Amino acid sequence: MRASKATSRKVEMLVQKHKDGEISKSEKDELDRYMMLNQVMSIVKAKARQVAMPA
Repeated sequence: MRASKATSRKVEMLVQKHKDGEISKSEKDELDRYMMLNQVMSIVKAKARQVAMPA
């Protein structure tokens, strides 16, 4: 599973604005939500790999 190209571009833009110190509060909140979702998806993918490859 991967984010759409549009979502990836949006996240890249938000990250750059954050690095440049030009991010608004609402943009920072949006970036934080994307980062949280990324962490959750990483955990889900890891669990799926464990189930797919039993010991």
